[in-house]
Amino acid sequence: MSKSSKYPINGICRFENFAQQVENNNFTAIPIGIMCEFDGWPCGRKNSLDTLLDERNGWLSNGTLSIEYGFRVEAVQYADGIWQFNFGDKYINFDQREDVIEFELYKTFFGKPWCYLYTPRTLVNFYSRIFTTKTYPVPERFSEYYWRTMPEILQIAHGVIRNYDCNRRHLEIAKDLEFQNVNRFCERQFIQEENLDCRMNYFDAFQTASDYSLNYYLAHLLKNVVGTKQLTDVLKKMRLEEMPTEFMKQCTRYFFENSRTDFGKPNKRNLSFRKLSRAKRKQRFFESIHRYVSLETQTKDGINKICPYLRCPPLPRYKQLSMRCFFSFLNQKPSENSRRVTRVLLNPSLLAIGNYEKLDELLDEKNGWLSDGTLSIEYGFCVESMEGLDGIWKFNYHDKLFDCDQKQNMITYENDIPDGNDGLQLYIHKQLLEFHSPSFKNVIYTIPFLSYGTNLERIIEFFQISQGVRIGAPYHHDENAKRLSLLNVRRFCERSWIETESLCPFGKLCLWEVVSEFNYNRYLAILLKDVESGKQLAAILNDMDVEEMSSEFMKQYCLTLTDALICIRPQINDFFSSTVPIWNSITSNSPEFLSPDKFITLLDKSINQL
Repeated sequence: MSKSSKYPINGICRFENFAQQVENNNFTAIPIGIMCEFDGWPCGRKNSLDTLLDERNGWLSNGTLSIEYGFRVEAVQYADGIWQFNFGDKYINFDQREDVIEFELYKTFFGKPWCYLYTPRTLVNFYSRIFTTKTYPVPERFSEYYWRTMPEILQIAHGVIRNYDCNRRHLEIAKDLEFQNVNRFCERQFIQEENLDCRMNYFDAFQTASDYSLNYYLAHLLKNVVGTKQLTDVLKKMRLEEMPTEFMKQCTRYFFENSRTDFGKPNKRNLSFRKLSRAKRKQRFFESIHRYVSLETQTKDGINKICPYLRCPPLPRYKQLSMRCFFSFLNQKPSENSRRVTRVLLNPSLLAIGNYEKLDELLDEKNGWLSDGTLSIEYGFCVESMEGLDGIWKFNYHDKLFDCDQKQNMITYENDIPDGNDGLQLYIHKQLLEFHSPSFKNVIYTIPFLSYGTNLERIIEFFQISQGVRIGAPYHHDENAKRLSLLNVRRFCERSWIETESLCPFGKLCLWEVVSEFNYNRYLAILLKDVESGKQLAAILNDMDVEEMSSEFMKQYCLTLTDALICIRPQINDFFSSTVPIWNSITSNSPEFLSPDKFITLLDKSINQL
């Protein structure tokens, strides 16, 4: 197991033609691409004007100055700063040279060679073995578009990396000419530039991956398939008998890992690690942060050194990220690998970097850092938390925890309700959930879906609060906090209700129902303080379901009634004392009326019973 496999985001980036990139002092950005920088123009020889005008020097013949000239444009630098080869002109001494190839390009309405391209044989033969003659006539079946696409194909084959608009034409020509490096470049372009949210036809993408054996592109597509049903619909339209074996392997693996049942029994382990659908992934934190790994050089004391780094552009909703980083220069002898593990705060002004290595040592193939001219760097990243624009740090639930497979310290939240949120996954710290709720003691993989529907922000907010982050409003989390027995979330919601009571958009009756349903005893005590009379309290309770009231609610209600009776007891006693003659006259003539003494006795008895 490699060191980077512990990180949720990991892989190996490879820098092809590394020696050439070093010479150009510019390196490939993975997966964004390369920005090449070249400078300098040659200038011709200068002669003194006096020397030319002196006929004794032989420059003039009958007063005439003759200048022989010859030019060949070898490369062109465009406005984007990238140099490209000039394949449109013959090479110097072309007729006597055997190290160049002439491509004959046709155009449909001409029926004969319309233009020629001239390229060095060395790199062409390195990537393809079909060019055995000096002249290569391009097949006429490509004549409709070959003359437009072929120059780009040759530029890519010679290592010129630009933001080409790659399509099936590039792949078809590259396959016919056996240019594997062009094939790989187009595949990478598809992965890093394609907008899957806007793509309406998955079939074309999968068919392209199958026709040209784009295995990495296929893996990328499978990560963004919304369930096995969508993949099934795509495969039904494809030519299964023409699929390469690797294509069928990856699709079969996807079905095994994402199937909901295994002979009728739920496969919980596979369910818990399903990939998010793109519809939900677009809401994820990292979908809005396009990061890339590249190299930078540094010269110190005359020694050139180089290191890998991770850069991200301005963050849309966050100030900075707290993350673990792993970089390793890969040597052909694994024991010689140069590793660095760090914790960094990443923001647009700070980089995460690996070790600096001497450039000369990397370029010396005897040291084992290059394999066929390619430098490989292993990387791993784990974003642990993010600081929002409000200065509040929040957990990152979008990626698995560091080394979670070994530590078993993570619980996966899945929402499988059939409302378009199918496949949603969040990764939660298990220890804090266990501490606050006994419901998670025996939970290994997943948490049942919560009652938020498709509102991803509310789900994330709920788990942030459960682990101590103080954000959000109280009107959304009471039910789920009660359901999952998260006492800390319930206490937070109760406190939020108390603090924002004056801003509450609901009526007073609704507040009493909330207090009763979720056992908010402290909030109940505050509401009871605002009750002005027993009549008002009776009116409130008359509209509520008394049978569903908690025992604590009933206790505080009765206590309030008792306090009210105790408060009016002295007033009643004074009233009766001052009106004894009147009451004696009434009770003597009407025995059905209670005497003042009997009424006071009954009142004291009721208070004692309460």
